[in-house]
Amino acid sequence: MKHIMIIGATSAIAQALIEKIVADENNAIYFILASRDMLENKRIKDDILIRFPHHHIDTIEMDLSINDDVNLQYYYDKCDMIFIVAGTMGNEDPTNTDMIYLSHVNYAIPALILNNACKAFANSNKSERHIVVVSSVAGDRGRGSNYAYGSSKAALSCFTNGLYHHYIKQHPHIKIHLIKPGFIDTPMTYGMKSPLLYSREKAAKDILNAVKKNKHIAYVPWFWKYIMLIIKLIPNFIFKRLAL
Repeated sequence: MKHIMIIGATSAIAQALIEKIVADENNAIYFILASRDMLENKRIKDDILIRFPHHHIDTIEMDLSINDDVNLQYYYDKCDMIFIVAGTMGNEDPTNTDMIYLSHVNYAIPALILNNACKAFANSNKSERHIVVVSSVAGDRGRGSNYAYGSSKAALSCFTNGLYHHYIKQHPHIKIHLIKPGFIDTPMTYGMKSPLLYSREKAAKDILNAVKKNKHIAYVPWFWKYIMLIIKLIPNFIFKRLAL
């Protein structure tokens, strides 16, 4: 039975991923759903099992702002795939408390999970093991409007990329996928009016396709790769006038 762990299971993208996986997979899957909202976690579990009773689901309470990965360590050896989808936008003008919260949720604890999961994977007898990290295009260049959020995602992206290069030669069975979404239709982008807004269902499909194609870095949707390439090439004396 394939074991799939999802960190931040109650997020909109995570729920779209779960829906896509159960719709496409005929074989039974053992899901491990971790989030801080156990009521919503239970609702997701009950909904899946009513429609797809052949699956098995464990739910784990985990608040990334205060917890380490102790509740997850039992499952690392068993997992075929881990999705890290948790994150928070924070405030445009964050306080010290906001900064600590943001760094824990968006970077510190996900990085700890990544590090420990890879160590467990390295000692595993299973063939392929996948870790899928959902970061953000906001981490590609610091912007004044979301400098705290962007910097935390930049740290997560950099850590994930470094981890990939650390393990790829000696442990090629560990597949690390860094996903960089643009504007996805989730509660985080509620009220946004943009032609670039992308549905969470399409985003989930793109993420799973990136895993199937064994892409290390994937922008979702694909055109954000070129948007961010242009943004990164804009000189600072022009960029500071754009008020992005």
